[in-house]
Amino acid sequence: MYKLDKKFTKAGTLKEAESKYAHWKKTSYAERLMADLYLICSAYRIDPDHLPPMDKTVFSVRKLKQT
Repeated sequence: MYKLDKKFTKAGTLKEAESKYAHWKKTSYAERLMADLYLICSAYRIDPDHLPPMDKTVFSVRKLKQT
């Protein structure tokens, strides 16, 4: 697992930003989600292969009142 270096930043040009945007627009939705998962797991130091199960007891369902 990679360690996220929070001290590293880089200012770029508008042209570089446009090329990165174009690259990510060409990639599939699934690939973008996998990249998001990687970044989130890196930030929180979680192993993406062993994600904890979602705690479903936190949520509740309520019926909407009809007016």
